[in-house]
Amino acid sequence: MGLLLIALYPLKSPLLSPLAAFGRTTYGVYLVHLLFVDPLQLLARRAHLGRHWWLDVATFALSVIFSYLLVRLLKTWKFTSLLVP
Repeated sequence: MGLLLIALYPLKSPLLSPLAAFGRTTYGVYLVHLLFVDPLQLLARRAHLGRHWWLDVATFALSVIFSYLLVRLLKTWKFTSLLVP
C-alpha cells in the first residue's frame, strides 16, 4: 500500500521513481499473489518442512517477485492488458 501511495506522490525525484514504477503494479500484484503463495506452501509441506520464519520470508519474497513478473507479462499482451490494473 505504501508503494502505491509513492506512485501517487505529485513530486518527481530520482529516489522515488523506481519505487513509483513498482507502486503502479502493486494492486495487480495483490490480485495475483495467491497464485504463488498457495503452491509454495504446498511444496514446503510436501518436502516435510516445518513452520519456520525463514520459510515464510522465502515464500513472501518469491510470491512478490513472481507476481510482479506475471503482472508485467499480462500488461504486455494485448488481450490481457485490461485484466490487471
